[in-house]
Parts: sequence; structure tokens; C-alpha cells
Amino acid sequence: MKIAIVGSIIVDLVARAARPPLAGETVTGDSLDIVPGGKGANQAVACARMGCEAGLIGSIGADAFAGIALESLGRAGVVSDGIFRSERSRTGIAFVVIDAAAGNTILVLRGANDDLPPAHLDLNAARITGADALLVQLEIPLPIVERAMEIARRAGVPVLLDPAPAREIPDSILGLADFVTPNEQETRVLTGIDPTTPEAALAAAAILHRRGAANVVVKLGARGCAVSSGGRREILAGFPAKAVDTVGAGDCFAGAMISRWLETRDLFEACRFANAASALKVQRPGAQAGIPTRAEVEAFLIAQGN
Repeated sequence: MKIAIVGSIIVDLVARAARPPLAGETVTGDSLDIVPGGKGANQAVACARMGCEAGLIGSIGADAFAGIALESLGRAGVVSDGIFRSERSRTGIAFVVIDAAAGNTILVLRGANDDLPPAHLDLNAARITGADALLVQLEIPLPIVERAMEIARRAGVPVLLDPAPAREIPDSILGLADFVTPNEQETRVLTGIDPTTPEAALAAAAILHRRGAANVVVKLGARGCAVSSGGRREILAGFPAKAVDTVGAGDCFAGAMISRWLETRDLFEACRFANAASALKVQRPGAQAGIPTRAEVEAFLIAQGN
């Protein structure tokens, strides 16, 4: 199976501390790691670890961080010949603080991610039209996201839109997606509903349907996800996990979900599989290094009695 990913490439500077600093405050940290990340790159690695041919279209700068990003993609087996090299901006950087409860705060400098030109996307359109599915997120310019979705839609390629990070997006873009997968914060921004209960999560999904989304998966963190598709609505419980690093968990979910859906064409089964993949991810450090393989997810499900 071939999956095209159009999205961000970012290197994460990850600091661990008991808690993030408040405004004007200095907090002593425990450690610092430099690790590859970015929602597009993370999702590409997740697809590759699930056994798919993952081709990434994105943008990096001409700096040392670009090498870190490319090395990680290469190790995962991601096809990277669709990556544009910007001559005016450095590779995207994210400053991440992970607290004692494994929660995180993130400051992103998108850098070269904002330089991905429409002409480069058109030049690599065959990677999208020849894929079995397209994944997109919102860490690159919205017109590029929309253009990629339009290319896929015209070719009949299913599109998964991960509307992250949280921002308002027009109904026209939601209508181009076959699957929309917001987390809790993104759900609040897109619908005005805080999905703190199953009923609220499914009500938010109904709003996204009315706005044009064909299938909706509201990611609820450790609680699992709310799935709404074809008139069927269900809460799929998450798996128990002792979280050490939640960065990239949503990207892992996206890659695992679309990979499994391409095999089964059953969204509910795909989301159960993605819940398991995410539970494994949060128990491991690193946005990309912590993403499990397909075999590890399958073994985990067997151990859970599934």
C-alpha cells in the first residue's frame, strides 16, 4: 500500500522538567534531547512502521537540522525524494517541554515549512494521485493543504485531514476530507464543544458532519476516541498505558488508522488498532523514535486479549 503525506518536517528540542515555566518564571529542567519531529514527518514514519510505502512531500532548510530530519526518515524507510529544500529559511524547530505527568507544551517555529511552493506540489502530484491514501495536517500553509487535497480528490484518493495544530478552517476544506481526526483542543476550536463526555464528543462529530466531513474521529487521549461514520456512532475505549511522552501520539494514531483502514475498510477496527498504536507510543520517548511497528501493535493487541 502506498500512502502520500504532505506536511511539516520539524526538529524537536525536548526539555524535561517537573512543570513548564509560568510567564516571567525560570524553572530548572532535567534533560534536553534533540529529536526529529513535525506532524508530516511523524505521520510518514508511522505509515512506514505499519508496513506501508510512505512518500513525504515537505520542505527543509539548508542547515544541520535538515540532516537530523532526513536521517530519521531514511532509517524508517520513508521515501523522501519529494522534499523541497528552501534556500531562504532554516528547517522548522519546535521547543517542547514535557512535564512530570508526560504532558507537553510546544512552541513551533515553522521555518522552511512555510516555503513549500505550489509548483513543487504540482511537480510531485503523481505521488499523490498514485497513492492509496493522502494524509495532511496544518503545520504548512493552508493553501498547500487545500491544493494537495484537491489533487487527491480529483484522482479518487481518500484523504485523511488531521486538523492540527488547532485553528479555524473553512468548510470547503473539511468537505475535501474523507476522514477528519481532531483531538480535544482542535474539536473545541472547530465546533465550540468541549468533548469531555461521550455525548459531547459525538455531538461535536455531528457538527463536523454538517460542516462537510464525511467520517469523523474525535481523539480523546487516554479515553480513546469517538467514531462517527455512516450513521454509526461509537466510543472506542483507549488501552491502559503509563505515559512518558505524548508528543507524536496523534500522528502515530493517524498513520496507524489509515494503514489499517486501507487493509480492512472498517473505520472502527482501524481506530481500535490506532488506539493500540498510540498506547504503545506514549510509553516511549521521541516523537518518531517512540512509534511502534505493526508487529508490535499486533502483539500488544494479542496481549490485551484482542
